[in-house]
Amino acid sequence: MIIKPIHIILIVFMFAFIACVDDYWPKLDKYEDLLVIDGMISNNPGPYIVKLSISSKVDNPKNIPLTGATVIIGDQEGNNEMLSETEDGTYLTSPSGILGIVGRKYRIEITTLGNKKYLSPFVEMKNPVGLDSVYALTEYKQSDEHIHDLAGYQFYLDTKPSEANKNYFLWDLIATYQYMADFKVRYVFNGALATFPKPDSLQTCWKTYKVQEIFTSETGELENPVIKKFPLCFISTETRELSIRYSLLVKQYTLSISDFQFWNSVRKQNDDQGGLYTNQPYQIRGNVSNQDNPNEPVLGNFTVASVTEKRIFVDRPWLLPMYYPVCEITEVDIENFATIYLSPPQSWPVYATITLGGTPALPNQECMDCRKNGGTIEKPEFWTDY
Repeated sequence: MIIKPIHIILIVFMFAFIACVDDYWPKLDKYEDLLVIDGMISNNPGPYIVKLSISSKVDNPKNIPLTGATVIIGDQEGNNEMLSETEDGTYLTSPSGILGIVGRKYRIEITTLGNKKYLSPFVEMKNPVGLDSVYALTEYKQSDEHIHDLAGYQFYLDTKPSEANKNYFLWDLIATYQYMADFKVRYVFNGALATFPKPDSLQTCWKTYKVQEIFTSETGELENPVIKKFPLCFISTETRELSIRYSLLVKQYTLSISDFQFWNSVRKQNDDQGGLYTNQPYQIRGNVSNQDNPNEPVLGNFTVASVTEKRIFVDRPWLLPMYYPVCEITEVDIENFATIYLSPPQSWPVYATITLGGTPALPNQECMDCRKNGGTIEKPEFWTDY
């Protein structure tokens, strides 16, 4: 799971674990020029990704990749791999390189161009716990921003039983949905006006995104180490996400207690700060430290986790009201069609449609070209229509 190190404005949190977890906030002379690490190794095939960056000033946040570092992932058996920097601050293992194996312990070693050496402790990759089911229920939620309650799908999951009494989980969600533009393309202007040959070819799209919420839980206090009806994301009918078909991929990471404490703190911080982790003036210290200066704050975490995953599809909830905006052709759109000839070359191609009566019109491009709303007309390989 990779958190983008963009707009990282930093005030540091540390952990002191004495019987239970206590929070400690150290005083810092400055908040910039701190190493930020975000990486993971799992039992899924690689490549594994590690992102390194340098924190910036509170009043001038920016993304500062850490380039030129030597990054090595290794296990206690002596297997090591040096990662390749594929772009500034992003380091990858080879697809055929080191592989996470359940039961082994892994760590990361980082050496900067300034010869600073950072190291994480060896962390064991725990046995994966299976996902029994992921499902959606239609629900309504109150909203202070709308005059009506939000209608939509609330997603839940159940885990499978585990042999271990205590399990620590992190869930990562990837969503994909199908949607349509409201009108077909009838004309295209590329310096000259022509009839568009495939009117519906730009009408249907699929869009994939990462759910930004962080979900964590544990079975340490449960007599039966099974989690039932754990709430995930809520998707409302305020957008087109549920307008046709929606898919949710749930990745369940089984963590060590130390990695869980890191991600659980991130989750709590997200809850307190409205879920905008990468834009908040806080980051949490993880498990990487400077070998020559242990007191140097290092932000982020190198996570060792086993993973299981499950994908589900849900169709449009026909019994729920839909509130997403719909394009309508106005008199202004009809009048604007004559201005299509004035479109500058940098805006080509420009698409136009027709009214039910056959009159040409020039509404907003996203009303005809679904790609303008961030999707692609290429159907994903995993997608099913039933």
